[in-house]
Amino acid sequence: MLLKGEGESAEHIVGGAEWSTLAHDAFPAREFDFMLANPPYGKSWKKDLEAMGGKDGMRDPRFRVMHQGEELSLVTRSSDGQMLFLANMASKMNGQSALGSRIAEVHNGSSLFTGDAGQGESNIRRWLIENDWLEAIVALPLNLFYNTGIATYIWVLSNRKPAHRQGRVQLIDASQWFKPLRKNLGKKNCELSPEDIERISRSFLDFQETPESKIFANAAFGYWKVTVERPLRLHSQLSLKAIETLRFNSGDEDLRATLYEEFGDDLCIRFAAVSAALEKRLADWGSSDDPEGEDDEGATKRGLPERQKKKLLDARTWERDGRLHDVATRLRACSAKHSSTTTTSSVSVWTPR
Repeated sequence: MLLKGEGESAEHIVGGAEWSTLAHDAFPAREFDFMLANPPYGKSWKKDLEAMGGKDGMRDPRFRVMHQGEELSLVTRSSDGQMLFLANMASKMNGQSALGSRIAEVHNGSSLFTGDAGQGESNIRRWLIENDWLEAIVALPLNLFYNTGIATYIWVLSNRKPAHRQGRVQLIDASQWFKPLRKNLGKKNCELSPEDIERISRSFLDFQETPESKIFANAAFGYWKVTVERPLRLHSQLSLKAIETLRFNSGDEDLRATLYEEFGDDLCIRFAAVSAALEKRLADWGSSDDPEGEDDEGATKRGLPERQKKKLLDARTWERDGRLHDVATRLRACSAKHSSTTTTSSVSVWTPR
């Protein structure tokens, strides 16, 4: 504006010192009829966020709004603040005049989908759409800008939609409407010719369904995140063979099975009565007097490790496995009353997930 001699208009440009518009609102009490912007894509605004008190301490009315009786936080991820620039402009729309305000802002694709339900980016989209401010999103050609080849989109907003556009959003695919450059300028290899601009404008103004223009109800863009809790169903086959293995569920199954053959149910219900004999049996395990003390080639086996002996001498492991075997046996007996099969019973156990 200074170079073109529009000094009076340039006087309205206010710098944000060390922060951006997000942390330094130079026009807090102003409303505007027309707003255009090309905010930075994927640029961290962490410094601004800290200056504003962090996510929990922020009280800026531009980014904490009341909507349908609910306070919405519009605070986005600190790694990308481009949606906040759109929220900033939306907060400055003229709500008094008959024509209201119009906004056009260029974004990359992340503004279309980032943020889970209830998070800042999603809340901004919800706030704009449920207030019926979003008129259209226009997909631009790739490689249209000098320093990036990513897909870009123009968000068009109005707080005075004409009657035929109310409650609906138009999506325009203008990605194939461009004029190639004779020579690339960085990554920029195309531009919008006057004819392309006219075609985009005409698609917007006509507001009709075409291969490049799609129209959706506002509700088509809304979604809620719902946590569904359901019971976990476990299906067990309680065969006699499977139940028997539960006696040795604490580990060392072969060793426990051998000991059970020698000492029987006393291990599970009267452990104290056999503990001395069991301790001696484990001490002798692997000796020449032990019938289990030689391997297939006649070599004497080593004795049991102390850690393994200690576990086998723990009465709680035998009692726990005995109770597990008893419960499984009773479950099988109960289910057998409602089943025609006598060898295998099915039991469904329901527990909260």
